[in-house]
Amino acid sequence: MEKKTDRRTRYTRMVIKDALLELLKEKTFSAITITDICRIAEINRGTLYLHYKNISEILDELFDDALKKIDSVYASVTQEEVRDYSCGYPLCLFLRKSAKYQSLFFSSELRTIAVERMVKRNEEEFIGSLRRQTGQSDEALRALLSFQLNGCFSVCQNMINLPDDQWETIRTMIDKSLKQGYEALKRK
Repeated sequence: MEKKTDRRTRYTRMVIKDALLELLKEKTFSAITITDICRIAEINRGTLYLHYKNISEILDELFDDALKKIDSVYASVTQEEVRDYSCGYPLCLFLRKSAKYQSLFFSSELRTIAVERMVKRNEEEFIGSLRRQTGQSDEALRALLSFQLNGCFSVCQNMINLPDDQWETIRTMIDKSLKQGYEALKRK
């Protein structure tokens, strides 16, 4: 039976993660220290170490939290065309609505980790489905998904502040292009 986490523990973990997100707006991940996090979170080192072993563990939990939220956005998307050919749509939508996580996903230092986590998360559904439809190897399809996600991060970061109508126009154009590419891949 899973132990319930009390409200104080949840709150402390939240302020620690929020502190790391705040610091990522100012510093690179490798430049952030435990002291920095404790200062922003207004806690002492002992309290932080009661909850996390190190900064990487905080980062892992932040990615887990964000990916769960992205999954809920993905689940709310009902258009089959968007679901099938726009792996980045839920991500971009999430980042437009959740400024809190932008520093995590827009950090050039953390981009590789973000892409790897998202590829792993989409491996079964996205790669498995395309493997059955195209006959391509998992390695090739992982590379394709990594390419698509890197592009999605870059475009999303560059257009994050555009008005919704302009963002939607660009997103639709990219999705049409992706759809054509995937359809061509299926015909081979």
